[in-house]
Amino acid sequence: MKKTILSSAIGALMALSTPAFADGHEKDLMKVYKHLHANPELSMMEFETAKYLASQLKDMGFEVTESFGKTGVVAVMSCQLSIYQYFAS
Repeated sequence: MKKTILSSAIGALMALSTPAFADGHEKDLMKVYKHLHANPELSMMEFETAKYLASQLKDMGFEVTESFGKTGVVAVMSCQLSIYQYFAS
């Protein structure tokens, strides 16, 4: 089983927006996008953003580690595709 590690809100949203994951999650992704842009926080003080993102990622089935560094969130998505299969599709 392959694992992809995601960190930061931008990295998570970029990875979540891949075609392999986005199918069926469009409403969830748009909800997260709108929430993040409606509730900005200062750099290195994104405590509410981290809490919200961790909660959303857990709801989507990711293994989540919170408080990575100061305000970081790490999410692990398990998948069955190899890198070759992903890019070939």
